[in-house]
Amino acid sequence: MNPLDRLETLPSIDLEHLNAAAELQTRVDRKYVLPLAHLPAVLAELPGGSEILEIGGERALRYASQYFDTPELDSYLGAARGRRRRFKVRARTYVDSGGSFLEVKTRGGRSATVKDRVPVTGDELDDAAVAYAADMLGDAGIPRAAELAERLRPTLVTQYRRATLLLPATERAGASRGTVDVDLTWISADGGVLALPRTVIVETKSGQRAGALDRSLWRHGHRPARISKYGTGLAALHPALPANRWRRVLAQHFGYHTVTGLTTPVTASGRPPTVRSITFTKGSEPMGFMDDAKETAETAGRKVKDAWEDTTDRIGDKVDEVKADANVKKAEAERDSVETRNDLKEKLRGDE
Repeated sequence: MNPLDRLETLPSIDLEHLNAAAELQTRVDRKYVLPLAHLPAVLAELPGGSEILEIGGERALRYASQYFDTPELDSYLGAARGRRRRFKVRARTYVDSGGSFLEVKTRGGRSATVKDRVPVTGDELDDAAVAYAADMLGDAGIPRAAELAERLRPTLVTQYRRATLLLPATERAGASRGTVDVDLTWISADGGVLALPRTVIVETKSGQRAGALDRSLWRHGHRPARISKYGTGLAALHPALPANRWRRVLAQHFGYHTVTGLTTPVTASGRPPTVRSITFTKGSEPMGFMDDAKETAETAGRKVKDAWEDTTDRIGDKVDEVKADANVKKAEAERDSVETRNDLKEKLRGDE
């Protein structure tokens, strides 16, 4: 059975109506990673009135994203190390519906995430795209914004098929949206390919009340996960990179992946890239005794920091889980309280 069969039974919605509905929501985003085999049971519990985006007769639309980073991987390391001011730059291509957009996502000193985009052609950044990226990075307070933008180069391609859902409000869940990504593939600039055909990434966007898709995932034992398609994919392709932030997801869902090579690497648009292989070096000069000692100390420090971050991540995940469960119980208690008051009012009116 095709794990997406349930989606074929849903009524369709066009992009205009989907966007109109989405604008009414204050978004709380959650991401989940689960085996593809678990997906049918989750989708089987979608409420009546759920709709799916359809464009040109297609419901599982193809996406491709070309991520850009500096040779030193400033974007990746900013996310991996949880820096307050960090950024992500990608050219996203909607393969089936057409159109490519340069997207710049930044996180500033107040931890507010901002994403903006402009149309773009090709997989390289022209002068206008570089200038746009520099402006966005500068507005977010990213240090050396112009220099970083000038040094951006293609680093990683992601490809997948996405189904987009619009879910109605129910007695227990608020109105929400969800995306289901399958056929997940990552392609490094050096030609390494990572494919996870038996894994699915689900993202939900809801208001203050969790949506129906969240609640179905919870009932089947799936909790929100910390994952970045760029960060996690690059870490899986290059295990030497620091990746403590995504360690749990990498161990649980990327532990049995296979990385293969391409004779001719491809890019988001399907054309061969014009980039060199990614290299991670400390420079061509040999390190002396003091440099060696410094490197050893830094390595030890990173191990201590990684152990501490792993502990805090586990605590944070548990807190998030407890909060999510508490919110569910609170909403259910409020609903039961309203029902009880209404029943009492009806009884009093009947006694009069």
